[in-house]
Amino acid sequence: MIAITLTERRGVIQSLLTEGHAGYAQAGRDLVCAGVSCITIGTNNALDELAPGTFQTQTREGYLKIRLTDLQNEPAQLILRTAWIQLQTIAESYPDFIQMKKQEV
Repeated sequence: MIAITLTERRGVIQSLLTEGHAGYAQAGRDLVCAGVSCITIGTNNALDELAPGTFQTQTREGYLKIRLTDLQNEPAQLILRTAWIQLQTIAESYPDFIQMKKQEV
């Protein structure tokens, strides 16, 4: 299962964490993992292009964490909010393979 956590404080996004594998199909054929990977990597790329210097990324196999370092940057907030909505759309279609939660800190 893929676990996705959006960390916020008073409606301001601080980080987006995605970890695990869906287990929907074998590696290389897992459409759920592929969809989540496309959204999260695309989010990272959009931040790099449209809000450079506002975030840090940690990655390893089955793990991507994007942490904003400039919480007031509106494009960065919008990009992460958009990613959350996109990920929710996949989770609604595949609820047995994706767990999403918002965490208030």
